[in-house]
Amino acid sequence: MTETTMSGTLKSFYSGKATELGLALEDDDLAILEQITGTADVIAELQLDIETNGAVQKTQAGSTKVNPAAAELRQQRLALTRLQATLDHRIDKAAGQLRAGGSGGLRPVRGTYGTNAPGETSENKTRNETRQRGSRGRRHG
Repeated sequence: MTETTMSGTLKSFYSGKATELGLALEDDDLAILEQITGTADVIAELQLDIETNGAVQKTQAGSTKVNPAAAELRQQRLALTRLQATLDHRIDKAAGQLRAGGSGGLRPVRGTYGTNAPGETSENKTRNETRQRGSRGRRHG
């Protein structure tokens, strides 16, 4: 696939998924989608480099080495997978909240941190206050 086709396909897929579930992608979701499409474009460029120059290259000294694009391609594919999992999670969570009668809004994937977090239990609040008091009395040096 070309860069434009890959980006367009991914944007259409996630926009369609959200629309199908009755959701609109939020700004955070759109930012992740931009990262997804940018990463897909880099993957397409790296794949083209490997197809053009081969997975193994000869050095000036005559020895062979793996095309550096191959290692980078592996890393970019991992990044793409993680970004897609994050966006899928956000969309699925929002859809679940919408079905459960919630507002459809999203909380961060890893939870909310801090002492004034929405929905914070008294147990968490007590723990956080204890941690804050404990860190004030310590000496570093």
